[in-house]
Amino acid sequence: MSNTKMLNDKKLERVAKLSYENALRLHRDAISLYKLKSFPSAFYLSVLSQEEIGKMHMSIRFLTLDWDSDVERREFFLKLDETLLYGLYKHSLKHSAFLRNSPLEKFSMHGWKMMEKISNGSLETKKQNSVYVGLNKTRGKINLNGAIRNPFSVTKGQASLQITKINDYLLVVGIGIRFENLAVENEYVEQRMKNRGMLRSLNKKWKRMGRKAAKLIRLYQQYFNEEVLAL
Repeated sequence: MSNTKMLNDKKLERVAKLSYENALRLHRDAISLYKLKSFPSAFYLSVLSQEEIGKMHMSIRFLTLDWDSDVERREFFLKLDETLLYGLYKHSLKHSAFLRNSPLEKFSMHGWKMMEKISNGSLETKKQNSVYVGLNKTRGKINLNGAIRNPFSVTKGQASLQITKINDYLLVVGIGIRFENLAVENEYVEQRMKNRGMLRSLNKKWKRMGRKAAKLIRLYQQYFNEEVLAL
C-alpha cells in the first residue's frame, strides 16, 4: 500500500495555510514591482502566486477525501492522491487547480484558452522567459538560428492582465465566502480571505478589475445589501 497518508493531516493543513499566505505575499510583491515598471518580474511573481493558490486547493482537496470508506475505495484514493500529492511540485497541475477552483474561469472561453496554454506548456514557457535569457528549442534541441528568448518581451499589458486575474480571484472568492455563497473548505483560509479589511486593501492596491469580477461583486453586494467594496 502507498505510504502517502504518512504525511499527516496537520502538516497538509499547514501546507494549505502557508500556500495561501505565500500567494498573497507574491501577489502584493507583483503589484509593487509593476508600479516600479518592472513588468517581467511582476508577471513572474504573479504566475507564482497563481501556482501557490493552486497548491492550496490541491492540499485542501487531499484533506477532504473520505478516508473512512470501504477498503477498495480507500485503495483507490491512496493511488489517486499520491499522484495529487506529487502534483504539488508540477507547475501545470497547480495552474490547472487554480482554474478549476476560480469562479471567474470555470466554463468561460478565457478559462478554456488558459487551460490550453497550460496543456501546451506556453504559460510555463512565458513564465520562464520573464526571468531568463536563452535560446529556443526545436524538438528538444537548441535552435542556434532562432530568436533569443528574453524577459524584455513581457509587456506592461501582459503583466497587468496576469495580476488582475489573481486580484479578481481573491476579491470574488473572498466576498463569496463572506456571503456564504462560496467555500474553500479550510477555516483558516476562509477567515483570512473574507476579512473586510483584507478585501478593501486588495481593492485599493490594485484598481484594475475585470468586467466579470466587477459584475459578480456588484450582484453580491446588491443581493446581500452590504457594500464590501466601493465599485
